[in-house]
Amino acid sequence: MCAPAIPGIIGALGLGMQVMGSYQAAKAENRAADYNADIANQNAYIQEQNAVLAEDRAADSTRRGEIEEKQHRLRVSQMIGGQKTSFAGSGVVVGEGSALQTTQDTASLGEFDALTIRHNAASEAWGHNMSARNERLQGDVFKSQAEMHKASKRSPLLSAGTTLLTGGTSLSKQFL
Repeated sequence: MCAPAIPGIIGALGLGMQVMGSYQAAKAENRAADYNADIANQNAYIQEQNAVLAEDRAADSTRRGEIEEKQHRLRVSQMIGGQKTSFAGSGVVVGEGSALQTTQDTASLGEFDALTIRHNAASEAWGHNMSARNERLQGDVFKSQAEMHKASKRSPLLSAGTTLLTGGTSLSKQFL
């Protein structure tokens, strides 16, 4: 009569160890999920900061482009003024013929260059804005990962209970 009790006691002890292991494993998995969620949230925060910096770079590109465009237009105006002064000093009628054509060509080329400066600044700003958008999208991915980690958590008691029920059923079959 003593012999059948020993396997039962050993089985019960083994089951107890399995239950405790399931409980501890679930707790450890939850700690890991919390840690991974925290890391993902930190990464999302960093991505948002990178997006803000990219937007600042875009605004700076636009401002620099506006300043450079204005400065270029001023230089072109000064150049045209110098041309007119030079023509007038040489006795050439400024508003006619080749003198007029020269100043008009200078104005046209200057305007083309000013518009090119504006376009280049807008293109640079667009690139920075796209970087900001991409940073935010990557941040959203990290936020989703954080939520997935949080959702993967499970109850240690439920895990232990499931192990107890499964193991208890197997153990009881030995005695039936």
